Amino acid sequence: MVLDPNNRKPHTNFMRKHSASLGSSIGSTRSTEYFSPAFNSSRRVGSISSAVFNLVSTMVGGGVLSLPYAFYKAGIVAGLIILLITAVSADFTGEQQASEAKRASHN
Repeated sequence: MVLDPNNRKPHTNFMRKHSASLGSSIGSTRSTEYFSPAFNSSRRVGSISSAVFNLVSTMVGGGVLSLPYAFYKAGIVAGLIILLITAVSADFTGEQQASEAKRASHN
């Protein structure tokens, strides 16, 4: 719903224009598709690498966005110490996982 800046009344032409097609497009042959290609298209394919990229970028993005708030709450010195401990812990965990994966592939 968009407010008209001149008279502050809700502008509902979009809803009137598209509400009939939104509800009736499910299961019908004639529909208004806003995504290209459509969800049921054979051209819409996903891969393991694209799924991994999406998950990792979501996790990294959430972490990066939460860092300023964490530093605000903890303080600059405590925040840096916690960040350093977390980085060392993540590095150690990654090294352990890599070494176990190498060891498991040799057996």
